[in-house]
Amino acid sequence: MKHVEDRFVNRIRRRHPDWEIHAIAKPGLDTSTEVDIMHTLTVSNGYRLDQVVLVYNMNDIGEVMTGWVEGYKKMMADGFRQSWLCQNSYFVNLFYHRWQIRRNSYTEKYFDAVEAAYEGPLWEIEKIGLLAFGNMTRIRGGRLLVVTLPFLQEPSRFKFAHDQLARYWEERGVPHLDLLATYSNLPTARLVVNAHDAHPNEFAHALAAGAIDAFLKRHITNQVEGVGQAPWQPPTGR
Repeated sequence: MKHVEDRFVNRIRRRHPDWEIHAIAKPGLDTSTEVDIMHTLTVSNGYRLDQVVLVYNMNDIGEVMTGWVEGYKKMMADGFRQSWLCQNSYFVNLFYHRWQIRRNSYTEKYFDAVEAAYEGPLWEIEKIGLLAFGNMTRIRGGRLLVVTLPFLQEPSRFKFAHDQLARYWEERGVPHLDLLATYSNLPTARLVVNAHDAHPNEFAHALAAGAIDAFLKRHITNQVEGVGQAPWQPPTGR
């Protein structure tokens, strides 16, 4: 994305100059590191919480997928990747990274592994991290809302996983917006940066901004009017 102001966070900030909106993010965050950041902000830095919107990506479960973690670490530890040329040339770094991915047997079956993770015991482990984030938010005085961002390459393939997440948040009384419906009827090419980069482009961010804005206004208004969030519930074992 060429301009940071095209991000959905910045778009929502422009729509609501009366809201104080902070974007806390960096590349590669997953659930456990988000819990760590929440702890650091609130305990070490005295950060005060109000409405906390967790933007959950479908690959956040990757941290509990042992094969993926090992494959990624091996790829990043490759000697040439640490070389001066690869570290200082965007061209070399880009094409060497693509070459590595093509040679990595695990990345070829990445989506299969993600799908399996949401259907098996790894999902139970991921729920522990989500529970920790929710509890951390609550005990530090915040109110949790969740937005789920789908894989833009194959959004409908992971409908089962989206349903798992929706049930999880509903059981705990956490307002949840799933952007699957926002994107599922649109061709991938209209939503992603390019054929090699499946991150959302400006158009996808604009769609997200509209949906998230309506979601926030609805739930923040409900809270002000006395329709608050249900108490945080412990896991049910499902």
